[in-house]
Amino acid sequence: MPVPTETFWNIKKLNIVFAVTAVLLLGSMLWMLKADHEKPWRGYQDDAKTWEVAMNRDAAQNALNADQKAELAERKHELALLQAQKPDEELTQLQKDLDTQEREKATLDLPMRKDKGELTPLTQVYEKARLAYGEDSPQSKDAFKALQKKQSEYDQKFARMSEIDLAIEDLSQKIANKQSEIASNKKRIDDL
Repeated sequence: MPVPTETFWNIKKLNIVFAVTAVLLLGSMLWMLKADHEKPWRGYQDDAKTWEVAMNRDAAQNALNADQKAELAERKHELALLQAQKPDEELTQLQKDLDTQEREKATLDLPMRKDKGELTPLTQVYEKARLAYGEDSPQSKDAFKALQKKQSEYDQKFARMSEIDLAIEDLSQKIANKQSEIASNKKRIDDL
């Protein structure tokens, strides 16, 4: 006996009805999920969670034990001491002193060089007078006195120039030390 191929319902119509109901079921399910996630209290709930996390983090950061409180007080005291120091004023004064010494050196340099340049001709004049007139002659004695006077002036200026050079070197070293101290203090303040 042959197998019947006819059905009670039309298969094409059944497929269309099944497809439409499946799409409607999917749409209603998506609509239900959307409605569930868009409740007005969800925003408040998310805000509360964020707020709670922030409060816990803040409480953990602000919770100091006794050692930390003592260290904090020590650091505050150290910071106050560092800020109370006036190293910039000291540095400015040292710089002014250095400028004064350098100006004095510049003022003294040309006359000292002039005196040094005059020593050789005066030495030659003395030697010529000594050889020409003898060592005890008035010309030799006058030339010798002029030479000694110029040598004394030069020696005084040279000694003063040496003092100024030492002072400049000392002030330069003090300025370098003060600048490194200022940099170190600024770094410590930034670290605090």
